[in-house]
Amino acid sequence: MARMIDVAKRAGVSVATVSNYLTGKKTVGKEKAEAVEKAIEELHYEVNIMARGLKSNKSYAIGVIVPNVTSVYFMQMFNGLRDAAEGTGYTFSFLSSDFDFKKEKKAVRSLRNGRVEGIIINSFCRLKDRKKWAEELSRPRSGQGAESPFPIVSLEYDLGCDRVSAIVIENRKLSRECTEYLISKGKKRILYISAQQESIVGSERLSGYREALKNAGIEEDPALILEGDLSSDSGYQRTIEAMDKGLAFDAVQAVNDQSAVGALKALSSRGVKIPDDVCLLGCDNVFPSTLVTPQITTVDIPAYAIGMRGFEIIKMMIETPDFEPVKETIEHRFIERKSTNKRCSSEWSLARW
Repeated sequence: MARMIDVAKRAGVSVATVSNYLTGKKTVGKEKAEAVEKAIEELHYEVNIMARGLKSNKSYAIGVIVPNVTSVYFMQMFNGLRDAAEGTGYTFSFLSSDFDFKKEKKAVRSLRNGRVEGIIINSFCRLKDRKKWAEELSRPRSGQGAESPFPIVSLEYDLGCDRVSAIVIENRKLSRECTEYLISKGKKRILYISAQQESIVGSERLSGYREALKNAGIEEDPALILEGDLSSDSGYQRTIEAMDKGLAFDAVQAVNDQSAVGALKALSSRGVKIPDDVCLLGCDNVFPSTLVTPQITTVDIPAYAIGMRGFEIIKMMIETPDFEPVKETIEHRFIERKSTNKRCSSEWSLARW
């Protein structure tokens, strides 16, 4: 079995260079990196994670918890995590909370009781409980000093605790911008299909919708706010429910693209023309929103980039004892399509599918 020293000799570099290439602790020049990679392939060298862990007392394992591991949206994050970790020796344990906070807590306990070095999490806790939950998440593991919080990176949300790093999406702002866009097109009766309203994403995005109505002097109609669960089925059912009740609306704003796809199916089943009769928009920019007819106006949230940055931050938290947790905001981008403007050009994407 090839050893690291064998790889170094074949590549014509030092053992330290091979180690830096594998761990990512220090940048390795392009030519040396290519030589090391070629030597690894030729010698069929494999990093012995177990031996490495015993030597350093590290497992090089990271826990990842999201609400749905099969979701197209979260798969983009996984791809970013995977690509960022390539060649570093780190491995991942992916767990799903199934949009259930009790399952999320159980998953966290399981990971913390194991040998993971840190956790990357997209939490489904209630908005009002997020700081308390963040403090619990970052509680030092037994045997750690009081000044050594457990490494945690929150994806999408600021959990309100300075011991937890966060890559933040401006949910309230992007939702407000969506509603403002619909209002600018003359829409005043906007059906809003929300996520679970006590969740962080549900609360923040609903607040943005309400803020836009208030700023425009449009009185909020509680009957036009229907709670879903981020699924296509809930988008379909809530839209059917609104039509069965005889609610008058000239636009549908769905909390995410999956809900928007369900709403589109419901509207189409009743002969509603989009966007002539009702405008429709979603959020997240997952590729199915480009494959339906009409294609759905949305907000692009760079899930892949969020995953990549999430790994970079958790790696620094694990490997740098005095690393200060960071809070970074990820920019979003509005994408207008045919569900709100018939004159838009067509586009579709199966990237990273």
